[in-house]
Amino acid sequence: MTTRFLHTADWQLGKPFAGIGDVQKRSLVQQERFTAIHRIGLAAAEHHAKFVVVAGDLFDSASVTKATVSAEPVESETAVIFPCPLLRRAESADPTAWLRSLDLAADAFGGKPRIVLAHGSTQGFGTTSDDDEIDGGATNLVDLSKLAAPSFDYIALGDWHGTKQVGPKAWYSGTPELDRFPKGDSNEPGHCLAVTASRGGLPQAQPVRTARLGWHQLTCDFADDGALARLQQAVEALVGIRSHEDLFRLELTGSLGIEAATRLEQFLESLDARLLRIKLSNRTVISPSADEIAALTQRTSDPLISRVATQLVARAAGAGEEAAVARIALRELHAACSRT
Repeated sequence: MTTRFLHTADWQLGKPFAGIGDVQKRSLVQQERFTAIHRIGLAAAEHHAKFVVVAGDLFDSASVTKATVSAEPVESETAVIFPCPLLRRAESADPTAWLRSLDLAADAFGGKPRIVLAHGSTQGFGTTSDDDEIDGGATNLVDLSKLAAPSFDYIALGDWHGTKQVGPKAWYSGTPELDRFPKGDSNEPGHCLAVTASRGGLPQAQPVRTARLGWHQLTCDFADDGALARLQQAVEALVGIRSHEDLFRLELTGSLGIEAATRLEQFLESLDARLLRIKLSNRTVISPSADEIAALTQRTSDPLISRVATQLVARAAGAGEEAAVARIALRELHAACSRT
């Protein structure tokens, strides 16, 4: 017998997203996790799924009772589900251990496909924070090697937020809507899986895109002022005409001239209004161009400004807090002179 279903996990409904300071924007990101359920329903209809399995972390907090999460086979018309619930957030024992004591004859359950439903780690990775910065401990470990391969036809896993195959019959579906900045090219969140499973055969799992929000990461080392235009082009390539649908982690280093640094500040302000969030690490320094230095230090009509600018240029060439203050003062002086 063959069945077709959708495998999803890690909905994390009610996730706080505390890193998003704007209350309205935070609410939009929280609401999108509910909207993703509608897209899962559309995917189920499109792929003619008989049912949908959710492999844990339906809500962001654990509050269900032990009576609600009993471990026993659940038989439907086209499949048998073997749930492996967690009785606490961090479980030291393998949640699939109870399956090893089952006596599953080859003809049990009328030849229906057997689907294991579990939530945990298979390679020592753990849960993380909103921004995927803090690695959790290796808890809720699932030992796939101890599951009898002929006895089960698909292992639907949750906990890893990217789509990932971890065995011939074992997959993580990933979270249906991104909730953090991804790490690495192999991490593919934002999907559910359309699965075809048959008794005694290898399953087929097809990723189906369900995410709408974009979580992006960009780094830029400003070697010259022209790099600012290249950064703006890179952002536009990712965002297009979208508004309030994207979050960015920006890491900026290098140096810019005074005018370019001002344009960067203006660009970041406009971007902040357009995006749901900017997580910014800006380590750029102001390095006035030769023309900008000349315009400030060679003002024959205003020798006082020339003397002040010359002193600031000398201090700005150093390091430490005094140099940083001097660079800011140079930018303000340049702005004041440009207005006169």
